[in-house]
Amino acid sequence: IEVLSSGGALEVFLVTGPAESGPPPHAHPWQEAYLGVIGQVEVTIGDAVTVLDPGDFASAPAEATHSYRILSETASFHVITSGHRASAFFADLDAHVAPAPVTPDSLPTLVEVARRNGLRSPLFA
Repeated sequence: IEVLSSGGALEVFLVTGPAESGPPPHAHPWQEAYLGVIGQVEVTIGDAVTVLDPGDFASAPAEATHSYRILSETASFHVITSGHRASAFFADLDAHVAPAPVTPDSLPTLVEVARRNGLRSPLFA
């Protein structure tokens, strides 16, 4: 993930990943928008599912449950968030959770970091 900042008004992340990668359904206090760059990304916001091709856009309001999943072999897309809390969450996550697949040992710490940064998920209600 590459991060650009606008002094706290919004943040822009460039996300690149392999097929089938993406976070579980979650919600947080900041708005989040997606802009397709390379490949296909399935974005789910509430019950609505949208497939983003390059140039396509989708937006999740603050507190809406959402997720994404990469459909193509690889994909790149921009994630634009309101405020500055998303980068604080990622920095906290990086400081406390190893950058490897989630394991039963790392899951409690990941959930703790998510909760203290205002994230919620049906997986850890």
